[in-house]
Amino acid sequence: MSTAADPSAPETGSPAPAPTSSATATGPSPAVRNGAAVLLAVGVAAAAVNLRPVVTSLGALLDPVREGLGMSATLAGLLAAVPPLCFALLGIAAPALARRLGPMTVVTAAMGAVAAGVLARSFTGSAAVFLLLTALALAGVALANVLLPVVIKRYFPDRVGPMIGLYSMALSVGTAAAAAATVPLTDALGGSWRIGLGLWGLPAVAALVLWLTVLFLRREKGGAPPSPPRCTPGCRSCAAAPRGRWPRSSACSPPARTARWAGCRRSTTTPGCRSPRPACCWRW
Repeated sequence: MSTAADPSAPETGSPAPAPTSSATATGPSPAVRNGAAVLLAVGVAAAAVNLRPVVTSLGALLDPVREGLGMSATLAGLLAAVPPLCFALLGIAAPALARRLGPMTVVTAAMGAVAAGVLARSFTGSAAVFLLLTALALAGVALANVLLPVVIKRYFPDRVGPMIGLYSMALSVGTAAAAAATVPLTDALGGSWRIGLGLWGLPAVAALVLWLTVLFLRREKGGAPPSPPRCTPGCRSCAAAPRGRWPRSSACSPPARTARWAGCRRSTTTPGCRSPRPACCWRW
C-alpha cells in the first residue's frame, strides 16, 4: 500500500543504500510470495465456509439429537444460548489474542477448535459433553469471524474489496450448503444424526490443514512492541529532543507534516540512526 512517504527511502540528497547480497539471498522469491498469497486467499474462503455449518447443521437435526441424547428442554435452551454467548465473550477477546499471537495464528487455532468440536460431538453420548463440545466449536467460529476481516485488511491491503466479497460469498455458501444438504446427506448415509453432524468436520479439517500450511510459510510471530530508535549524539529521538522545538501534538507525525517543520527531517536511513519501524529523528 502506498503511503505519503516510504519510511525506508533515503533523505533528499543522500544516496540510496545498496541492497546487500544476504538480503536478496534470504528473501522469498516473487513466485513464492504469490503462491503464499493465493494459498492464503483459499484459506480465507475455506475458513469462511466453516463458520456457519456448526449451527445450521445442528438446527436441521435438532430433534434427532435431542432424542438420541435424551436432552432435556432446559439443556436444549442452553444449547440455543451458546452461540450468542460465545460471540460476545470471544469477540471481545479476539483483538487482544491477535495482538499477542498474531491474527493468522489465532485463526489457525480457531479452525482447530471448530474441527475438534464438530468431530468430537458426533461421537459423544452425553448431552452435557455435547453442549461443551458445541461451545468449543462455536468459540473457534467466534474468533475466526472477528479476525478473518483483519487478516484480509492486513495481508491484502490493495485487494480488500475483492477479498471481502470472497469472504462473504464463502460465508453464504457454507450457510446454505449446511442448511440444504445436512438432512439429505444424513438420510443417504443411513439416517444417523451422528454421521450428519460429523460430515461437517471434514471441511473444517481441510481448512485447518490449509491454515497450518499458510502459517508455516508466513512464519508469523506475535506482535511484540518494536524497540525504540537507536540514534547517534547528532540524531536524537523524539523523546530526547529539546522542548519547544516542535508543536507538542506533532511528535512522530507522518512525514508529510514533519517535512514542513524547520529543523526536523526523517533520518531512519541516516548512517548511525537506525530504527526497526518508521520513526522521527530530530536534528538541530
